[in-house]
Amino acid sequence: GVIFIPMVCFFFFFCFSQTLCDLHGNEAVTLTIGAPINQGQQSITFLSSLYPNGTTLQNQKIQINGILKIDRLLIFDNCRVQLEQGAQLITEGANTVAAGSTNFYTCDKKMWKGIYLKDEGGAVLLNCEIEDAEAALTLDDGASAIVNGTIFDRNHIGIRNGDASLGQTGLNLPFFGNNTFQCSSLPVFRFSSGLDPAFPGWSYAGIYVN
Repeated sequence: GVIFIPMVCFFFFFCFSQTLCDLHGNEAVTLTIGAPINQGQQSITFLSSLYPNGTTLQNQKIQINGILKIDRLLIFDNCRVQLEQGAQLITEGANTVAAGSTNFYTCDKKMWKGIYLKDEGGAVLLNCEIEDAEAALTLDDGASAIVNGTIFDRNHIGIRNGDASLGQTGLNLPFFGNNTFQCSSLPVFRFSSGLDPAFPGWSYAGIYVN
């Protein structure tokens, strides 16, 4: 079966809403991770190659290109994280990505892929805002996420399940509250050609489990 929590898009807001790119796109980048996409080929960066012991990034505007493999603890504190089209954050093993008061968005004409918690990966999202992702947060069966006070806006899907290798289909969200799923304006176009479910041109679902 499929659990599907639909989105409601208020079309009369579209002319008046400001995107995160509108608000932060012109700010100077203080840290760049990964090389820009080149003829469809994405760079792959392991966090440990930059920060062998993990890191906390505070009060920065960060540009992430390609795929960032989170194989150490990564914390964003009050950051603006701008992602190129197709960019993705993927946990490796039992590592965690945490963010507080941080915005994730793109200024490209196509979506970024989102945050993918693979295997036993974890996430903590507190008072964040995530825009323009194909799936803002994806959880494999062994993964878990704490999500509170976070806005999911203009994404194809807000939260969804990934690999059900343990034979179960569900989402492990130990603490989940005060979150908003919305579609304040039409999102940018999808990056991936084979999205499932298909991209309808607007936000498809807040939470999707299949």
